[in-house]
Amino acid sequence: MIYNDFKGNKWTEYLDDKRDGEGCRYVLADTPDDILEVLVDLDIETRLGSDYFCNFSRVPAERFRAIRDRLIKKRGLTKKRLRYND
Repeated sequence: MIYNDFKGNKWTEYLDDKRDGEGCRYVLADTPDDILEVLVDLDIETRLGSDYFCNFSRVPAERFRAIRDRLIKKRGLTKKRLRYND
């Protein structure tokens, strides 16, 4: 997975400028799966610390959860440890 494609980090274009109550930026609903995977991976990485990276509520749950669950399993983590509440 590439976070920096040396073309301006295209994944940043899929974060809304608006933020939720926790200060996290919303991920746009039409985010392509390859970009969504980068954002989910960054969110998981951030949750291993103490903060949240972004808000996926605008992305259809079935798309977000499938990618998230696959990446969590790949890393040997749990949703509980990462504070996902679904």
